[in-house]
Amino acid sequence: MKKEKVFKLLLAAYVLVLVWIILLKCSFNISLNILPYRWSNYIPFQDFIMSLQHGFEYGDWYSAKSNAMDLIINATLFVPFGFLASAVTRGKNKLKCIMAAFFLIVIFEGIQFVAKLGICDITDVITNTTGAALGVIIYAGVKRGTHL
Repeated sequence: MKKEKVFKLLLAAYVLVLVWIILLKCSFNISLNILPYRWSNYIPFQDFIMSLQHGFEYGDWYSAKSNAMDLIINATLFVPFGFLASAVTRGKNKLKCIMAAFFLIVIFEGIQFVAKLGICDITDVITNTTGAALGVIIYAGVKRGTHL
C-alpha cells in the first residue's frame, strides 16, 4: 500500500478519535454528555486569565495550573492532525492543512454548542489550530530528515 493511502487512513481514523474525544467526551453513551444549557465563550483565554487573577489575589494556583494544562492538552490534541494532513499532501499545502484543521475545529465547536455537548470556546479554536500548525511544522522537519 502506498504511503499516501496509509496516511489518508490514519488521518480518517484520527478524525474519528477526535470525534470520540471532543464530541462524545470519551464515552459511547451520548446522553451522559448533554448539558442542560448551551454554553459559549468568545473571549480568548478568559478562563486562564481569570484563574491567574485568582492566583495572584488569593495565592490559590490550582485553577491556573488546571487551565494551563487544558491549554496544553488542547494544542497537543491537534498536533497529529496537522502532521497527518501534511503527510497526505506531502507537505506541499501547509496553509491548506492548517485551514482544514481550523474548519474542522469550528465544526466541532458548533456541534458542541448546538447539541449541548460542550462549551463552544474561542480559546479551543485558537489552541487547537496552534496545535495543528505545530504538527505541520513537525512534519516539515521530519520530512527534511527522512524520505516521508
